[in-house]
Amino acid sequence: MLTLPISLSSPVVISVSILTAIGAYVLFGPEPQDRRKRGYPGGLINYGNNCFANAIVQCLASSSIFIRWLEEHLKNKTVAKILLDLIKSINDQSLSCSQESTVATLIDHMRQPKWLSPFEQQDSHEFLLSLINSLTSTQIIQTKQFGFASCLDTDEQDISKTIMINESPLINPHPFQGLQATQLQCTECKHKNPVSVSLFETLSLTIPERQVSNAGV
Repeated sequence: MLTLPISLSSPVVISVSILTAIGAYVLFGPEPQDRRKRGYPGGLINYGNNCFANAIVQCLASSSIFIRWLEEHLKNKTVAKILLDLIKSINDQSLSCSQESTVATLIDHMRQPKWLSPFEQQDSHEFLLSLINSLTSTQIIQTKQFGFASCLDTDEQDISKTIMINESPLINPHPFQGLQATQLQCTECKHKNPVSVSLFETLSLTIPERQVSNAGV
C-alpha cells in the first residue's frame, strides 16, 4: 500500500484547521447575550457609510442622564422616539414602537436632511449638533437665571450686575447645553472687561501631546 506524507504546513491541512476552528466557534462560541452580561456594549448595523451616526448613538446610549432627559421631556417627539428605540436596542431593552428603528430612519426624520445621507460618510461632531438641534428646535424657550455673579469676586459683582440682569435663556437645557462666562483682563494694568456670557452646545478640549521622559533610560 502506497502512503503519501502530508506536511502540517500544506494548504489542505491549513484549510481544514481553519474550517474546524470556525465551526467550533459557531457551535460553541459565546452567545450575544453573554456579551451583554459581561458589560460589552451592543452594536448597530452599518447601512452604507453611516458609522459616523452609529458612533454618536452608541455614545448617547451609555449616558443615563441623556436617556432620562429624552424620556421626561421629548417622549412624544418622533425623532426622540426613534432615538430611544435605537438606544434601547443597544442596551437590550424593550422597544416603544412596534417596528424596530434604524439609524437611517433617524436621519430621515431629522430637520436638516440636506447634508445628512444614510449612505454617505459625514462628520460625527456635526451629526451630534444636528441631532441636538432636531430634538430641541420645537421646544418652548424658558428663561432661567444661573447667577454667575455669585461666582465672581466682590469687585466684579458690581460690574456684572448691569450686564447679567437678563441672561441668555436656555431651551429647557439638555445635558450638553450650558452658559459660558468669559472675561478679558490686561496683564499689565489689571483692567478687566465686563463679563460676557455665551450659550454653548459642546466644548472643545485641547489634548496635550504626550511627552516621553528619558529619566529611566
